[in-house]
Amino acid sequence: MLHLSQPDRAPTRAASTSLDSPIAVAFVGTYAPRRCGIATFTVDLAAAVAASHRRVLPMVLAVTDPAGQYEYSSDVKFEIRQNSKADYARAAEFVNYSHVRLVSVQHEYGIFGGDDGGSASGGSSQQSEAPKTIAVTINGNEVRPNGDRIEVDAGQDVELDVTADKPGEIHVHSTPEQELPYKAGKSTLTITTLDQPGTVDVEVHDLDKIVVQLEVH
Repeated sequence: MLHLSQPDRAPTRAASTSLDSPIAVAFVGTYAPRRCGIATFTVDLAAAVAASHRRVLPMVLAVTDPAGQYEYSSDVKFEIRQNSKADYARAAEFVNYSHVRLVSVQHEYGIFGGDDGGSASGGSSQQSEAPKTIAVTINGNEVRPNGDRIEVDAGQDVELDVTADKPGEIHVHSTPEQELPYKAGKSTLTITTLDQPGTVDVEVHDLDKIVVQLEVH
């Protein structure tokens, strides 16, 4: 619990402005409505800290699993896709520029991406390579692009900006395999863990059509 003591004497005008300013506390972890024990704990912890003093302003950086599309409350200021290295780097920048005074990380095995949750620690200490972005259009039985070969660097994330007329699923034939659901309208999907050189097929599973072939170097 965060406790703030009141000053023993009246502050000057300049100090008063500082003492009245919010104290931003960031919570990094899963968050409701995701069904997860840590998500419930993060909700309760943020509420308790907010209730401890009127100046405390909690904000949540919610970690989202690959299959999840959640309607978060306004407490969530940033969403981290679990397996996107670039998201962790952007989250660190968001915290740095949000005048956050304290960061509380709720950790449990399997929540954060990377080996043993390594993405959570690596995002704040090193610059991640910008993801490769590919626009994908799915309309009826037509898919664009259609079998294009695109070069990516090993370890680089690939973001698919999908526009579709109905929901479906994209399969990435990497190791391990990745199954990425998309919704009707616009979705952003992240392909991760492309660490081994070679060719990786990305297909629309429902239509059995190749969107792109990723040439990993």
